[in-house]
Amino acid sequence: MDPNHPQHNGEFTYYSFLYGGFKGDEAHKVEHVKALDEYTVEIKLTEPTAPFISYLAIPMFGIASPEAIQKNEDYYVDGIPHLDQLIFRVIPDNSSRPCVKLADKSLISHPLISQHLIKLANERNIPYQEEVFMGIGTDAGAIHLTGEGVTTGALSIPSRYTHSPHEVVDLNDLKNSRDLLLSFITSLDQLKGKDFLDT
Repeated sequence: MDPNHPQHNGEFTYYSFLYGGFKGDEAHKVEHVKALDEYTVEIKLTEPTAPFISYLAIPMFGIASPEAIQKNEDYYVDGIPHLDQLIFRVIPDNSSRPCVKLADKSLISHPLISQHLIKLANERNIPYQEEVFMGIGTDAGAIHLTGEGVTTGALSIPSRYTHSPHEVVDLNDLKNSRDLLLSFITSLDQLKGKDFLDT
């Protein structure tokens, strides 16, 4: 990122987090970027950065030539395309909400837990989604097998690029997950004395 470049307008906090700052900053990890020919770009780093290739795979860091995305005046249909510019902007996914886990590879959540989380979310207008994710397991899978068994459920925070150096979460999802978990903890007395037959 070059703060003096006309196309680099705006706030790019995620870039500085990954690359140690911007062009000219002492900790910036990118020494230079050169176009060697029409199809080759050379990027030299100031230090070894193992996840660098995966950073480049993030859609917002894709390389796009301004010439390649210009309006095609010779398009075969007259009057279109009506595209004068193209803006790349990260837009939060409106469908992402705290996940009340119903099941995964390691666990079928106890309905006392999952139903209470859903009840609280509805009562307190906290957005949520029900999660069945059979491709993974969590520590809850081991917890529910402890001793004679532990009433167990789980709450997941939606994320992208999970278990990578650049995992991303929406701060609203983080806040809503916190609010739902806090509501659950402070209302545990409502579950006292209940068992599977009370669901």
